Amino acid sequence: MLNINKNKTFPLLLLTGSSLNHQGTFSRYSNALVAVAPECFAEINIKDAQELNINNGDKIVVESLQNKITLKAKVTNKSPKGIVFIPGDFEWIPVNLVRNKTYTPIKIYKEAN
Repeated sequence: MLNINKNKTFPLLLLTGSSLNHQGTFSRYSNALVAVAPECFAEINIKDAQELNINNGDKIVVESLQNKITLKAKVTNKSPKGIVFIPGDFEWIPVNLVRNKTYTPIKIYKEAN
């Protein structure tokens, strides 16, 4: 288990990787794969989403000390509480801008209208 100090300002941890439907930016050129997964998302645990009043499909901001990005929330029970997963296969959502070299504490909130 990762032993880190809880950060009150950035209480969640960001994980990145490939999604089930895309394996790098080249799969974005496949019409079939784009039809299944057309856009990037932030996968959020149901309990975290409830605490933050975030619903599936809401536009949210994912913010770290480095930067912030805006994308849609995907509320699920797949991600453990406290973890937010974002696939890195969508070149127009530069998820690496919010990452650091080790673990990345983040906060998320609804995008202001």
